[in-house]
Amino acid sequence: MSSIDINSPLKIRGVELRNRLMLAPVNGVFDTPFRTICLEMNPGLTYSEMMNARSISGKHVIKNKMLMRGEGERPFAIQISEHVPELLASAARVIEEHKLAEWIDFNCGCPSRTVTNSGNGSALMRSPELLGSLVKAIRENTSLPFSVKIRAGWDDLSRNAIEIAAIAEDNGADLVTVHGRTRTQMYGGKADWDMIAQVKDKLSIPVIGNGDIFTYEDARKMLEQTSCDGVMIARGAFGNPWLIRRILGKNDILVPTLDEIESVILKHIDLQDKLGIGTHRLRRMRKHIPWYIKGLANATKLRVRMNAIGNRAEMEATVREYFEYIT
Repeated sequence: MSSIDINSPLKIRGVELRNRLMLAPVNGVFDTPFRTICLEMNPGLTYSEMMNARSISGKHVIKNKMLMRGEGERPFAIQISEHVPELLASAARVIEEHKLAEWIDFNCGCPSRTVTNSGNGSALMRSPELLGSLVKAIRENTSLPFSVKIRAGWDDLSRNAIEIAAIAEDNGADLVTVHGRTRTQMYGGKADWDMIAQVKDKLSIPVIGNGDIFTYEDARKMLEQTSCDGVMIARGAFGNPWLIRRILGKNDILVPTLDEIESVILKHIDLQDKLGIGTHRLRRMRKHIPWYIKGLANATKLRVRMNAIGNRAEMEATVREYFEYIT
């Protein structure tokens, strides 16, 4: 199979992505502060954390920090979830009317029990007819580029990504992203790239591959093996925004120095303090910092210390002390 150049632009409905590498919407991780860090590595498209369509309504929507984009974050996509057509239609109209984003994404792939128990996310893959009506409702209420994110299926007995992707296309989706795992796999096991290839072969609209991209070589192989139109990264970027640089630079040797890692962590703390949500916004750094320092000397000790820190000054001092110690 031939592969497309990851650095080539992709244009849909007048919106041009500068390259074909997308940063996945990951709730609790890829918030505005972390996406702002990633923007320096130049991904083609970034997404908000997943938002229930019910929360995207009313005159106060523009003040919702979950919808806030970083400086220069363009193009930007807002990912919505729901199983009620009217709510999705309303959210699509609000996003476009208030110019909250240049792109809308519909989540039909989230495996979270909380999400699926409410009938949203990957639970929709068990209701193809309903899913089609939801896609149609969004399409009829926005002129923005509109994508649908799905999984390989609900479980091994219902691997219906090809059928679902075709329904999404038939009802107006401009692009489909396929995570090569079933809902029951969650994030375990291996992503089925062959399923991504089969969806790509079936559809005439662009298909983005997602799952098990941790290196440039992974991205290259996915593009080659599936002929997909681009790749989406998620867990591979946890504490590793440099993965974007390596993939776009087509070179896995482009690893950060200790000084770069320290500098990015300190910048992330600053952004989390300024842009984070809620009075305990710095607590998210307790997740991020261990990811940043994974594999470095005495990483476990720093992780334990971080769990007891609640203020910015102490957090920054502890990070500086740690890097001075290991340098």
